[in-house]
Amino acid sequence: MRATSLGGRGLWPLVLTMTVALVAADFLRQPLHGPENGVAAPPASALVLWVPGVNAGSSAERLAGAAAERLDRPWRPVRSQLVHGGSTSAVTTLLARRGGSTPPLLLVDAGTVADIERDRRGSALPTIAAEGERAARLLRHAVPVALLAEDPLVVATSGRSSIHSPEELFTTMRRDPGGAVFGLAPDAWSRTALAALVHSVGVDGDVRYRVLPTADAAVIARAGDLADVVIAPRSELHRLPLARGLRLLAQSDSLQTASGSATPAGASARAAGPIGTAGPTGAAGPTGPPVARLGDLLGDGAAVAHAQRWIAIVAPPGTNARTRRALTRQLTRITATVSWQATLRRLALSPAPRATPARYLALARSEQDKIAVDAGHVAQRAARRR
Repeated sequence: MRATSLGGRGLWPLVLTMTVALVAADFLRQPLHGPENGVAAPPASALVLWVPGVNAGSSAERLAGAAAERLDRPWRPVRSQLVHGGSTSAVTTLLARRGGSTPPLLLVDAGTVADIERDRRGSALPTIAAEGERAARLLRHAVPVALLAEDPLVVATSGRSSIHSPEELFTTMRRDPGGAVFGLAPDAWSRTALAALVHSVGVDGDVRYRVLPTADAAVIARAGDLADVVIAPRSELHRLPLARGLRLLAQSDSLQTASGSATPAGASARAAGPIGTAGPTGAAGPTGPPVARLGDLLGDGAAVAHAQRWIAIVAPPGTNARTRRALTRQLTRITATVSWQATLRRLALSPAPRATPARYLALARSEQDKIAVDAGHVAQRAARRR
């Protein structure tokens, strides 16, 4: 026989009543918004800033890591992570998800747009073209969250090259289109930028280029073994030690200047001689003779004059507006800090213009369309010559 205590049983209703009363009082004093010090219980899932796999090892990936680190909070963890595959698959995988209050964030740049356009318009396979069309539609309707940086297009030659100025390069291109071999990174953005440059310079003939397998190979090529001239995002050249012997001839302007706005504070170009020996555009560092602006050389109306490998963050359509505004405010504060500017200098990136993400990305799409049109003209002329 099991003994029971009538006294113990009688106390349980009283204990339960007191517990409920204490919980209710605590809730009224401090509801589910979190405690006064801002530290709430961690959510079921963290915010993830996804980076397309094609950006692995790039300045864009490292910048995403820096942004996630600064956004991370005990009550809302944030981390950056690579998503396997190319730009098109990253967009269709992540931006097709429901946004909600914990949306997947996606790092996108001008290369993302160029890759999608290549798949959408340039693929002979209907399935790839259809996936590119879907990705383009999702990206058009994505929710802009923040601008992180700009990465200008640079034109450089080997320090031993007989070409010492952009004017000499353009004259050589017009006189002998196939005389100089261009070295390009293996991405659609670099090829499109070269075609836009050829169109703006007014070259009537086929320009030779070589797609180099890796960034390291591209740098070695500048010594004159594989290429005479290289065009690439500035950060990709600046970060490699072997690029120190390159002669920087010209670079593009901030994209915002394409709309007639003033150049953003800190973004007037000053970089000197060989890459790696001077501070990048917008950086407070070593200075030298101003690098020629493509806009001055070719006219501000030339699409290539504002070719920027901009870097931004977007979220899926339907993302909670309150969440988006909070993230935008936080990232705007982060990108204005001294430590963020130091990160940009280290990666040879330029500060993002003071514009709303939505307005800037609309302008970016417009300018990238112009570059694509220029590239299309060059492709048509080349096809006719064949």
